[in-house]
Amino acid sequence: MDFLVKGKSSVFVEAELVEGTYVAPVSALSAIEVEEDFSGFSYTRENIERNVLSATIESEKPRAGLPNVDGSIPTELKAGQVEGIYPRSGKLFESLLGGVAVSLEITSTTGNTSSKLYFADGTAIPAVGQVVIIKMPGTFYTTPVLTRSIVPGDVFITVKPYTMPFPDGTIVSASTTFYYEGNEQSLSVTSYLGDEIAEKVAGAKVSTAEMSWETGAIPKVSFNLSALSYIKADESPMFTPDFSLEPQPAVALNACAYINGLELDYNSFSLSVSKTLSTLLSACKPQGKVSNRATNLTVTGSINPYMQADNVDFFNAFNLGTPQDFLITLSNPSATPGEFTNMVAIWMPQVVFTAVNNGDQDGILTDEIEFQSYKAKGGDTVFISFI
Repeated sequence: MDFLVKGKSSVFVEAELVEGTYVAPVSALSAIEVEEDFSGFSYTRENIERNVLSATIESEKPRAGLPNVDGSIPTELKAGQVEGIYPRSGKLFESLLGGVAVSLEITSTTGNTSSKLYFADGTAIPAVGQVVIIKMPGTFYTTPVLTRSIVPGDVFITVKPYTMPFPDGTIVSASTTFYYEGNEQSLSVTSYLGDEIAEKVAGAKVSTAEMSWETGAIPKVSFNLSALSYIKADESPMFTPDFSLEPQPAVALNACAYINGLELDYNSFSLSVSKTLSTLLSACKPQGKVSNRATNLTVTGSINPYMQADNVDFFNAFNLGTPQDFLITLSNPSATPGEFTNMVAIWMPQVVFTAVNNGDQDGILTDEIEFQSYKAKGGDTVFISFI
């Protein structure tokens, strides 16, 4: 008798054209590089007791009711193979948030200021909220796009102010950015357990993404999913996952965080992007379910900057409910000092502190900040960029 080895398992994710209609893996590129603690999906069914009278007090045979399919896909938080290209985890982020903005590398013209870059007419400039790298030799500057104009003769983006005007011909990086837009993508997830048994999950949607890291550790993101249907079959994968060309994950060094442009010294960070999924039930469907629909989105997190002498700004911001903006980045170092690659950036234009408590990091006092991000105009609660 052969027993399955967990380390030989693989996971493939495909976008569905029709929610709940299973899509089999189409290539090795559909594979997601998951952490070893992935153990497949949980499939349960309600146990319906039959409370009928009979000649004995023994229980009648129960019936199986509504199925429930849930799972978690833990991964490393990292960029795609090429700057600005959709990462392996992209389908999961798209299922979580729905919106995707993609921009290519572009070059500015003349007349730039310290917060505005101009471009030729017809240039496809990045969208508001996308995080980009402004590339000056030996000096890369990471910033969100704050505003933009595509009016002929006045094509520009505005960014967080730099220390001096940007040079003519400055390069702005490519970027793929996920943001909330609704109509979240449903997914088919195929897990080959031990390379021998296939779990086929259809109508899966991501309900929560939990991101976290500490100094010197590899950042992680775990996706929780709810699905409509589940089948287990004796099947092996048709494709062999190949992650050899994937970038190495960033280690949380030079993982800088900024509140209102102020760089923080901190040790740990966490972020939870969570949706409430409500199930549309139908007695007409074999699984009793039509769809999962999001009814609420909440973005919360925490960070622990070291407490500063003669400075209680964070407490005051909490006490007064003062809005803040928040940018945090991860990247791999480049061979050229001052430059970097494989960046992941999270931009939250408006957050409020929900708690600022006293903390202790190896005897050094910290501000244990808890925060919540919220919308201004809509679609702007959180932006997650891969550069």
